[in-house]
Amino acid sequence: MVTIGLIGIGGVGPEFMPQIPWSLEHFNPELLQQNPRLVYVESESETDHYAGHEVMSLDDFKALPPEETCFNVGIADGSARKHLSEELESHGFGLLGIYHSRSQCLAHTPPGPGILLGRAGISVNSTVGRSLLVLGASLIGQNCALGDYVTIGSQVCIEHTHVGDFAQVWNGAIVTPGTADKPRRIGQGAIIGMGAYIDEDVPDGAVMVGNPSRELRRNPVS
Repeated sequence: MVTIGLIGIGGVGPEFMPQIPWSLEHFNPELLQQNPRLVYVESESETDHYAGHEVMSLDDFKALPPEETCFNVGIADGSARKHLSEELESHGFGLLGIYHSRSQCLAHTPPGPGILLGRAGISVNSTVGRSLLVLGASLIGQNCALGDYVTIGSQVCIEHTHVGDFAQVWNGAIVTPGTADKPRRIGQGAIIGMGAYIDEDVPDGAVMVGNPSRELRRNPVS
């Protein structure tokens, strides 16, 4: 039996766990035919079950046969997604994409592995990297390029925008679009706070808040 582990009870995992059967039916039917076992995975679990699903410790999950195990990481912090993904992939586990039944992906190229696409859309001529997380009712419009481990909150609409690795754009933020020739740029590791209004490029590591937006601080970018 194939086991599919979703890391992050305290993160966005519970939003995506119910979508796994639909996602498998449409994108990985060969896994669905194997009657997969769906489990939550936590580094240190305080319960054996959550919302109708078994909960496993990370150590127990890593002890499963890699050839029979897939996973995704439902944690908003892109750095945590990268760390856990690389750890499990180093053990031979497959990184599985999960799509909400109300999502739509028309990306110019197939998304990188490990996407978590909520009730959101990705438009044509856009590209997205590894382990993109997009929460509900958001739109990645035309001519966007999103790096690896990017997090997009709910009710965000971006277009003609390039987003660097590990950047976060949180709920209700407004990013005015660039143009096809000169896209808006959100730097690597930048954080756009809830409801922030962005009408200029954002430097690497900048934390932007408010409407009009202001730079709260500048985080180091490795």
